[in-house]
Amino acid sequence: MSSAANGRQAGALLAYVGTRANEQGEKRDIEIFTDSGQGLANAQDRRGFLHQFTQTFEPQLENTNFIEVRFQLAGDVRDEALPAALNSAFGSKPLVYARKGNTVDIYGHTGERAGRLAKVLAAGRANSRSKALDKIEAGLREAMGKAGVRAAAEVMAAVGNERKAQYFLQKFIRSHDQVRQANG
Repeated sequence: MSSAANGRQAGALLAYVGTRANEQGEKRDIEIFTDSGQGLANAQDRRGFLHQFTQTFEPQLENTNFIEVRFQLAGDVRDEALPAALNSAFGSKPLVYARKGNTVDIYGHTGERAGRLAKVLAAGRANSRSKALDKIEAGLREAMGKAGVRAAAEVMAAVGNERKAQYFLQKFIRSHDQVRQANG
């Protein structure tokens, strides 16, 4: 159940586990058990359990557009100055970042439609006539500059749905040391 991202997926998983086909191919309920030993004998029991279970789910995100950006800092930037500049560049949208020397990798929300950006990145910048990535990178570079930090920006990845966003966030955290939240 831990891999279910929403109530619909959890319900489908419960229905799959709690039903079997008989010799004639007709679906029939089988009793399954929760982690506390509660038996769920039929579809009605599964629905009741599912209702309780889904109350623990996090609410769906309003914005499911996320990008991963790499900044190359120009010059010496103190760790204390970085969070304010990043928040300025991302408009105070949620983000996490990791710094290694003059390279800062960011994973955060964007106001842009990330599905479109992901397609451009998948096809390769050279194969696209879209200027969307250039526009985002220029905006991030400019916002960082206004916050007193000169940096080149490159969009590395983009995802436009919550499930992929969760996967890429986990991947970002696993692949970077000392990941920090937007407040430092």
